[in-house]
Amino acid sequence: MLGEGGFGKVFKGWVDPKTYAASKVGVGIPVAVKKSSPDSEQGLKEWQDFNAKLSDFGLAKFGPVDSNSHVTTDIVGMYGYAAPEYMSTGHLYVKSDVYGFGVVLLEIITGMRVLDSSRQPHQYNLVKWTKPLLPNKNKLRNLMDPRLEHGYPFQAASQVAELIIRCLNPQCKLRPDMEQVLGKVEKISKMEMTPKDLKAQTKHLKDEERRLRKRSSTLPTNHGGIGHTGGGHSQHEYQSY
Repeated sequence: MLGEGGFGKVFKGWVDPKTYAASKVGVGIPVAVKKSSPDSEQGLKEWQDFNAKLSDFGLAKFGPVDSNSHVTTDIVGMYGYAAPEYMSTGHLYVKSDVYGFGVVLLEIITGMRVLDSSRQPHQYNLVKWTKPLLPNKNKLRNLMDPRLEHGYPFQAASQVAELIIRCLNPQCKLRPDMEQVLGKVEKISKMEMTPKDLKAQTKHLKDEERRLRKRSSTLPTNHGGIGHTGGGHSQHEYQSY
């Protein structure tokens, strides 16, 4: 242990220069590792002021500051989440992470993965498939996660869709910053279901009940035989929009 401060203990160790795995004492690259105390508030102000810069994928790098960019020599990250300017040039900007957040929001409201080979070929990439459909309210309803069973304010869903479109803007400078995104999300989270939303939910539940009744009535009843009707999907029944 190197020492202990008000925020926690600091330890010294060594990692392999190629794999970054822990190595024997004195072998490899020396590193200092801090174990924060459970009640530590170190870094809290940075998070509250939206100044924190993080990168993942097994790397530790300095992120971009303000409008400046950061250039990497190798493209790393998960395809589908990385911003287009990063994939094409290796340049990282402050708003590059906003794109990835937009992808996550899209996954949340649809209940689908950003990349899925089990979908039809033109639906493989969730962003490319659904982004042109989000402004259309009827198509947005069909894209919403069916497990929600219409139990949400549709106006909120529409505003989330608008936010997603802004986050996924191919031009980095035209995306909102994360402070604006947070403010919008907080406003949306306070929206409540309207009588129209409740009516749509009731209709959906009744339609689903009728569908299940109809399906059960088609099952054969011959002496314990097991009927198969090619039942519905537990997830999205992907449509060709």
